[in-house]
Amino acid sequence: MNEGNTKKIDMRKVLTCSARDYIVSIGKSERDYELIGVHFSGGHYSVSPIEDGHLIREETMRAFISEVPKDAEVVVDYIETLTYGSGANQIVYSGSGTALIPRENEKVSRR
Repeated sequence: MNEGNTKKIDMRKVLTCSARDYIVSIGKSERDYELIGVHFSGGHYSVSPIEDGHLIREETMRAFISEVPKDAEVVVDYIETLTYGSGANQIVYSGSGTALIPRENEKVSRR
């Protein structure tokens, strides 16, 4: 967990578009950013996994966001996966994306 991360990125800044698409859309260059992979995986047990699906997704996003470096402007290429585990009530989830860190920051905060 990114314990030194006091400023969490807004969920609306976790995007599914590519880094290139985002950077072009704001008129910057790829050289303006350092790219850092962000990953999270975990599990959840639920008596009613289908009914709890939206709660599990919110939990996954909160956990993923806690792993994002504090200097990130945005996360791109985000993908998440929810699958059933070995038991019918076990859900395994993962999230992955790329954090874009503006190079103008003197120190790039990694985990």
